[in-house]
Order: sequence, then structure tokens, then C-alpha cells
Amino acid sequence: DVASEPAARADTVEVVGTTAADTFTVSDTAVLHDSLQGVNTFTNVAALTISGRDGADTFSVTPGSVPIFIDGNDPVGGTPGDTLNINTGGAAVTSNIGPENDEGSFDVAGTQTVSYDHIETIGVTGPGAGSVTITATNGDDDITVVGTGVDDFTVSVNDSPDIQYTDFTSLTINALSGDDD
Repeated sequence: DVASEPAARADTVEVVGTTAADTFTVSDTAVLHDSLQGVNTFTNVAALTISGRDGADTFSVTPGSVPIFIDGNDPVGGTPGDTLNINTGGAAVTSNIGPENDEGSFDVAGTQTVSYDHIETIGVTGPGAGSVTITATNGDDDITVVGTGVDDFTVSVNDSPDIQYTDFTSLTINALSGDDD
């Protein structure tokens, strides 16, 4: 268990994986690891950072009251590489494309931002009635949407990995400025 000064709320908890393929289950109150002692509970922290290190790691994240940063580290590129799964818990989600193809962030309504870097595979699961907003860049973007099932689709912006969205009934593309395709 980890606790910081209640008044300060200025501490960041960082959890670092192994050189093997790790599986993390992350929320705003705990980080569990498939083979190591995780952080069972924490309170009064300002932010959470999870670093996967080597191996094809999997991060299952439920956003909450604390900003979460996921860094897959190695392997960079390649498939399947590091995997990030976001559980929206029934809320609308906005995907923000980062400056590099393996980074960006998700804003789930009512929660703090989940940002990521060095992630090769991404899946976002909704409630069956939620909405997705994709925010591209101000540059010349190539945006691809492919239906994969009832209320399921993938979205790719520029050279980013396809992001699989499951159980969402609405999609909005915010292409911003630029000559988008």
C-alpha cells in the first residue's frame, strides 16, 4: 500500500515492469502485475506512471481520478508489441493523436487523461451505447475507419496503429485544419 500526504497530492507513483512480457491491470487506486507484487492500493497521489520495459507488455487500464501515463518501452514497432486496453466504463471517449505514431492520449468523460508512448496495439471497450471522438492533428492527416462488426470499428490516423473500438454506437472525426484524407 502507498499513501502520500493528503494535503499535498503532489506525488507520482511509478511502477516498472521486468525485461519479460508483463501484464498490468491499472486503475486510479491500484496497479496489479501478473507475476510480481503490484501496488495493491494507493491514495492521495497526483499521477501514476507505468513503464513496461522490455517484452511485449499488456496494460489493461480503467481511467479514474488520477492521470495515468503508460510507457511500453521496448519492443518499439513490430506486431503485436505492447498492448494498451482502455475500459471506458460506459463513458464517452476522445482519442488524441500524438506527435509520433505510437503515442497519444485518451480522455474518458468524468476521468483524468490516460496518455501513452511506445504502444503498438490499442483496444478501447465501451458500453454498447457510447460515443468516440477522434481528434487528428493540424497537419495533412490520412484518416482511415474500417467497420469490424456491429458497433465495432478500427481507426488509424496517419501511420498510427489501428485502434480497435468495441461496442460504440457513435463516431465523430475532428480532423482540425489541414488537407485531410
